[in-house]
Amino acid sequence: MSAAGAAVNRNPKAGRKVGWGLADQVFSSATNFGLAVIAGRWLGPSALGVVSLGFSAYVLSVVFQRALITEPHTVVSANLPLEERKKVSRRAVTMSLTIGILVGAALIVSGLFLGGPIGRGFLIFGPWIPFTLLQDLWRYVLFRDNQNFHAVANDASWVVGMVVTMPVAYAIHTDWAVVGSWGFGAAVGVVLGFFQTKVFADRPRGSWSWWHRDAWPLGKWFALDRLASNLGTQGTVFILAPLLGAAALGGLKATNSVFAPLSVLGPSITLPGLPWVTRAYHESARAARSMAARLSAIVTGLTALYTVFLAVGGGVVLAFLFGNRFRHFTSLIVPTAIGQLMAAAGIGFVILLKASKRGRPLVVAHVISTIGTLIITPILAIRFGVVGAAWGLAIGYGLESLALIALSWRLPKTGSEGEAGHLAEAELESSEATATT
Repeated sequence: MSAAGAAVNRNPKAGRKVGWGLADQVFSSATNFGLAVIAGRWLGPSALGVVSLGFSAYVLSVVFQRALITEPHTVVSANLPLEERKKVSRRAVTMSLTIGILVGAALIVSGLFLGGPIGRGFLIFGPWIPFTLLQDLWRYVLFRDNQNFHAVANDASWVVGMVVTMPVAYAIHTDWAVVGSWGFGAAVGVVLGFFQTKVFADRPRGSWSWWHRDAWPLGKWFALDRLASNLGTQGTVFILAPLLGAAALGGLKATNSVFAPLSVLGPSITLPGLPWVTRAYHESARAARSMAARLSAIVTGLTALYTVFLAVGGGVVLAFLFGNRFRHFTSLIVPTAIGQLMAAAGIGFVILLKASKRGRPLVVAHVISTIGTLIITPILAIRFGVVGAAWGLAIGYGLESLALIALSWRLPKTGSEGEAGHLAEAELESSEATATT
C-alpha cells in the first residue's frame, strides 16, 4: 500500500463523515418510514399497497437520476476547485429539473390511462417527483463540498415540512393528502437547498452538452446497473400486485418498513463514502478495496444486531406501528431479515465499483440478481403467497451480494501500485534481455 493510500485509510475525518451521513439518512428515512406508517395506520393495508406502488415509481425515479446525473456529477467533480464544482452542479440542477418534470408528467398521464391501484399510485406521486429529485441532488452536492451540517439540515427540513402539514392530511384522510404532506416536505428541502448551495440552474444547452460529454459515459453504466438492480426489487412490486392484491402488497411494505432503521446504513455510508473511496482509489486500489470490505462488515454487523431484535419482538413492533390489521403479516419478518443481511454484505463493494468507474461489473452483478428475482419471486408467490414472495426477494439480494464481492476483486491497480507494477515489468524485461544477451 502506498503512503498516500495508507494516509487516506487512516483519515480521522472519515469517521465523522460517516457519522454525518448516518445523521442525514436518519432524517431521510424518517420521511419515507413516516409515510408508510401513517398511510398504513390511518388508511389500512389496501391503501398502503397503493402508496407502495407509487412509492416504487418514486424510488425508480431517484435511483435513475442518481445513476445518470448525481453520482457521475459527484465522481467527476469531487477533486475540482470550488468554482469548477459549482459550475458542474449548476448543470446537474438543470438536468435534474428537466428529468423531474418529464417523469412527473409521465406518471400523471400513465396514472390516468392505467387506473386501478397502479394508476392511483402514479397519480398521487407524479406531481411531487420534480421536488424529490432535486432535493436528493442537494444532499450529494452538500456532502461533496463537506457541508455536512447543511446536508443534514436539508433532510431535517423535509421532516419539518411533513410534520407541519400532517394535521391537514389527517383531516382530509385520503391517500393523496398523506402523500401530499410528504411531497410538501420535499419542496421545503428544495427551497432551502438553493439558499444553502448558492447554486442555480444553468442554461439547458450547456447543461445538455456537459451531461452528454462528461456524465453519460459513466452514467450509462450506472443506469444499466440501476435498471438491472431495480427490475428485481421495485419492478417485482408491479408483478406481485396482480398476483397478491393490494392488501398483501401493503403487508409486505409494512414488514419492510419495520426494517427502516437499517435503511439509514447504506446511504449514510454511501454519501460520504463515494467521494472518500474515489480519492482513495486514485492512490491505491488495494486501500480502496480494504475500505469497501470494512464498510460492508460494519453495515452487516449492525444489520445482524437489529435482525436479532426483530426475530424476538417483530410481531409486536409490526402491530404497534401499523395496527392489529397487520399482525397476521408477522411471518414475513424472518425472510425479510435474511434479505436485509444479504443486501448489507454488498454495500461497500457497490461503492468501490462506482468509485473506480467500473460500470460493467455493476451491471453484471445486478443482471444476475434481477434474473434470479424475477424468476424465483413470482413462482414462490404463486405457490406460497406473500411469504414466498418475501423469500424470493431475499434470495435475489443474496445473489446480488455474491456477484458484487466476486467482481470487486478484479479491479486494475492504480496510483503508486500501477507505477510499481510498471517498474517491475520494466525490470523483468531488462533482466530477460540481459540473460538473452
